[in-house]
Amino acid sequence: MQITGSHPRSFSIFYRIALFNLLLVAFIGSLLRFKMVASLPWVNHKYFLHGHYHFAFSGWISLVLMAAIAERIVQAGHYKVTGFLRNLLWVHLICAYGMLLSFPVWGYAAIPITFSTASILVSYVFALKVWPHCSSSNWGATASLSIRAALSFLVLSSFGAFGLAALMASHAASQNLYFSALYFFLHFQYNGWFFFGIAALMISHMPDAQNIALHKGVKWLALTCLPAVVLSGLWMKVPVWVYAIAAITALAQLYGTVMAAKGIKSSWKIMFARLTVTERLLLKLSAFAFLTRILLQTLSTIPALSKFAFAYRPVVIGYLHLILLGCISLFLLAFLYGKGLWQTHKKIAGTGLILFVLGFLGTEGTLMLQGLGYIGWVSIPYMNEVLFGSALCMFSGILLLFASSRQPVAGGLY
Repeated sequence: MQITGSHPRSFSIFYRIALFNLLLVAFIGSLLRFKMVASLPWVNHKYFLHGHYHFAFSGWISLVLMAAIAERIVQAGHYKVTGFLRNLLWVHLICAYGMLLSFPVWGYAAIPITFSTASILVSYVFALKVWPHCSSSNWGATASLSIRAALSFLVLSSFGAFGLAALMASHAASQNLYFSALYFFLHFQYNGWFFFGIAALMISHMPDAQNIALHKGVKWLALTCLPAVVLSGLWMKVPVWVYAIAAITALAQLYGTVMAAKGIKSSWKIMFARLTVTERLLLKLSAFAFLTRILLQTLSTIPALSKFAFAYRPVVIGYLHLILLGCISLFLLAFLYGKGLWQTHKKIAGTGLILFVLGFLGTEGTLMLQGLGYIGWVSIPYMNEVLFGSALCMFSGILLLFASSRQPVAGGLY
């Protein structure tokens, strides 16, 4: 929906760049999976993994969210910030590519840490610049709450990143400190900045976004996000009272989810009537991934299950991919679809989306099978080959999506 007086192409260029960045993320992911099948001595798995997830966060998800937030602010009539925010996004992009190119070479060393630190400082400036424009008058009360929660958690997550960088640069040997800093960063990125960012985009365009149930649900989810960080620390030996806090927090999140779902239900039919079949499917899959995440977090408060979840690497990776690919990326692809990115090549884009979803489902299923196999001390054959095939499937899907995309215009269904 075009808004008169906006700058239609001020931020739309970043959407297609972000899609290309997702293609690069998928390529590196496929490369890492191939390394598990065949020897690639020139690929340092740990270093490439750092570059992989840093670029996925900054070059794909954060770039889309920042561009969408900036575009919405300008469309609301705040034209004076257009140039500043646009230039800030270019700086953010430079930092993202700096991390992509330097982490695989040096790991956590001076140059990659410099780019990572610069990226964090850019996020601070972005949060400070857009915060005054995230008022209820521009977004609506519930979307305003969501976007401010997202920006707050974006800033908070950086403390984990700084701690992680300091530990890696100093070669600190404490495994507990390392994983605590890592999970702190991941929690407030995944469950904070990413989740509330996409929630704000969706809620701000819902026909009945001001209902009490939705606002109450979002508020509960925002308030519980802070104590929910303890759910990421249940792999350590913690006292009973920490488990009690985790259980209460998980139940509070569940309550907030139910309230938000009730609020969304009133607008569900009207909102879906405005969307294409493809967008509906992507949003349903994204919602299912989110509900699965809430259920898994709730179950993780059971000590026996938390030990299982954190003890096996495939389970942890599967959970993180469930959120990153299932909940967040599928929503963002629906968002970009609504922007008209594939208006002229819908059949090719549809094939690409099917391949991406199939690759995602194949990855999740295989990782869960690996985890179950570890429990029973059973070695399931060809798991790495299947994971590589699933990664190639996702890469092929994104390649088709990028090849069939075009420069979007401002507006769209979101």
